[in-house]
Amino acid sequence: MTRTRKTFVGASILAVFGWPESAIGQFVEFEPTLWGVSASISSGLPKWDSPQSFRAFYLADEISLRGSEFQVGVVRGTALGGDSGWSFIRQAIDSGSFVHDAENDGSSRRLTVDSAETTFDGFLYHRYTPFTTIRERVQVGMVIAAGAGWYRGMVADLRTDDQGVTTEAVG
Repeated sequence: MTRTRKTFVGASILAVFGWPESAIGQFVEFEPTLWGVSASISSGLPKWDSPQSFRAFYLADEISLRGSEFQVGVVRGTALGGDSGWSFIRQAIDSGSFVHDAENDGSSRRLTVDSAETTFDGFLYHRYTPFTTIRERVQVGMVIAAGAGWYRGMVADLRTDDQGVTTEAVG
């Protein structure tokens, strides 16, 4: 064999065995990626309610937030391989909802919703990853989500100091 022929044979062997993912990819069937729209509404009864275990997120001693929610978004994924997507969220917070925080210096802070038109608007990203699939019908997995948002409307900020004097700031 000539030197160029040996080089060609060596390069061919390297191309087949050196990059096994390209060779394996010829024999593996891939699931098609699908796009979709997601939407959810929670209004009337039952309404959502923040559990007391969320106190750490609000840095509060007591929470009573209630209201309804609307969510719409775009998702992309495969039938058996999980999905991810972005959503817009709007939560209408009921009048009378509050977050109470007793601070270390003896003062107290209570954020109270004064109007039925107070909303929380935001965006949410989620990723669902299945751990296992049972008979291609039931998936067991985990959802990880993160988002950000902002409040709009009337919220009263009531502060009581250690002498019982209350001040109010409305925002």
